[in-house]
Amino acid sequence: MRKFPFIWLLLASFVCIFPASVWALNSEVTLYIDGEEQELQHPLLYENQDVYIAIDTAAHLFALEGSYEPAEQKANLVISGTTYHFQESDPATAEGQPLPDKDAQGIVAHNQFYIPLSFVADKLALRMSWDAWTGTASLYEKSEPTRPPKPIFTNDPVTEQELDSKVLGVDQLPFNWRDPAQVTRVSLEGGRLSVQTNSPVEVQPLYLADPGGDHADRLVLDIPHAVLHGEVNGESADSGYDLFVDHPIIRQVRFAQFSQDPLIVRVVLDLKQPVTYQVEAGAQNGFAVSLQSAGSAAYRVVIDAGHGGKDPGATGISHRYEKEFNLNVAKKVQAALAGHPQVSIRLTRDDDTYITLEDRSSMANDWPADLFVSIHANTFERPISGTETYYWNENSKALADLLHASLIDASGFDDRGVRKTAFKVVKETKVPAVLLEIGYLTNAEQEQRLLDNAFQDLIAQTIAEGILEYLNLS
Repeated sequence: MRKFPFIWLLLASFVCIFPASVWALNSEVTLYIDGEEQELQHPLLYENQDVYIAIDTAAHLFALEGSYEPAEQKANLVISGTTYHFQESDPATAEGQPLPDKDAQGIVAHNQFYIPLSFVADKLALRMSWDAWTGTASLYEKSEPTRPPKPIFTNDPVTEQELDSKVLGVDQLPFNWRDPAQVTRVSLEGGRLSVQTNSPVEVQPLYLADPGGDHADRLVLDIPHAVLHGEVNGESADSGYDLFVDHPIIRQVRFAQFSQDPLIVRVVLDLKQPVTYQVEAGAQNGFAVSLQSAGSAAYRVVIDAGHGGKDPGATGISHRYEKEFNLNVAKKVQAALAGHPQVSIRLTRDDDTYITLEDRSSMANDWPADLFVSIHANTFERPISGTETYYWNENSKALADLLHASLIDASGFDDRGVRKTAFKVVKETKVPAVLLEIGYLTNAEQEQRLLDNAFQDLIAQTIAEGILEYLNLS
């Protein structure tokens, strides 16, 4: 970020820092229904932090009636007997009455009429989730949350032999049962386990906890009257399978044909820590299980990679752009905090994208977040060096002091102080918000370190540890 005389510094606080959205309108978005990727007539779009689906694609995918009138930029979609009317930039109407939420507004793009996927999901009683990191939208059938797991306390530690002697849900099988269901896929995406079958199934969960601490907690999922398909996940699974995963709360996933008489498929999640869970029926067949650390406090943190897209930010001696450094460090901070169950992270952008300045603060204010950290590198006409930290609102001073001191200790850069300056990105953010100027790209020695991958790892880890310390989680 270029340094100006005082009056220009004030102007810069309002116009020089540009945010970026996570996904742009033309970014590729993948749709999964019950864990299966869908082939779509027209690609999904992401705009204004919403996923949009074309009217004719929604009609084809969910067997609905839909139409689009390009000349008038109007569209209709019939869901559960109700006809919804859409017009670009206006709220949808049903039976002549406008719908109360702005989520029903449509847009026209690529000669198609698009409406929010969340609107369609809500009307079809489907649960929608969005993963900005992978650009993936997923739909599942809604269900009521299960109660938090009650650990099974025994006088002796729970053993695998004791578990093997227990068949869950057998007494609940009806007399005239359908043909056995086949388990075709077992997969883990983030905090969600997906089990796919070729026909509807029931699932009987059991949570095992050892009060002595000699054995890790386990979540057992029995699927009555089910068999393993000849190939599960594309591999032979006649005798079962162990799925080892790199995951913050799950050590491994095991599944096997537990019993032949009666037919039982058992899925076991070996856990690294206690969890709460929710079992949901699949939108088609099978089921999904959402897991979260039992001690989660769900702190929300926005990491802002400064500049992006047509706004490159500062230009270093080697002609590298600041926006690249900012994004690299922001992603590394996210990765450093990904394994911490009590922190949820959002990036203002995860690619080279440009949006309006207000959207940076809006993302934190609307979530709402608990913290906002904006990452930058600096520039000046003379080869000065050092680290500066900016804040505006008084609720941000403690965070600014903590992160600044940590960065000085880790980097060894000159201490150029913590400064109260009305940069818009921190002024308009309601929660504690800071802007970090890590170092100067126009200083040859500092630029070399700033562009070094190992140094970026160090800076990211320092920021992550500072956030945890501020939240009393370190």
